[in-house]
Amino acid sequence: MAKLQKTILKVGEASKYSVTEIADATTILGQAGLSAEEINNVLETTTQLAAATGSSLADTIDLMTSSLAVWGVSSEEATHLSDVMVTGMNRTKATLQTFRMAVQYAGATMASLNVNFDEFAAVASAAANAGIKASVVGTGLRAVASELISPTTKMVKGLAKLGLTTEDVNIESNGLVNVL
Repeated sequence: MAKLQKTILKVGEASKYSVTEIADATTILGQAGLSAEEINNVLETTTQLAAATGSSLADTIDLMTSSLAVWGVSSEEATHLSDVMVTGMNRTKATLQTFRMAVQYAGATMASLNVNFDEFAAVASAAANAGIKASVVGTGLRAVASELISPTTKMVKGLAKLGLTTEDVNIESNGLVNVL
């Protein structure tokens, strides 16, 4: 606990957020199921991501904890997840909201298909850059994945007309980017 206390003070001094706001953030992280050590691992990265994107701490915490849980990665990977999202936001029109909606609606489906976070974030960023709204990115990705998991007869016939098979569009074996 002493280590976490030091982290709260350090992050509070180095960020735009007050120590009280940082302490509140640790409470939310704890409520999300993170241990003191895990909170220690994600707190600074999460506050930096919130500040960099102009997003609320609560929204950023929601995205970070959901991403960690959905992809089953350790809290030590928080910096990598943040870097991937920031790269997507810097290179496209993606926002933190884009990633929140994508993770909320399609994250679990994509993770179950062994799509890693980096590939998922790249596709979400590209969709946002194509002008697809945040609320549609997640539902659209989930719909595509669902259709590919259980293709209809009509889809199989359409693929055949293109010279493709369902194995050619299998996300698990070919990867999301290659299939799209």
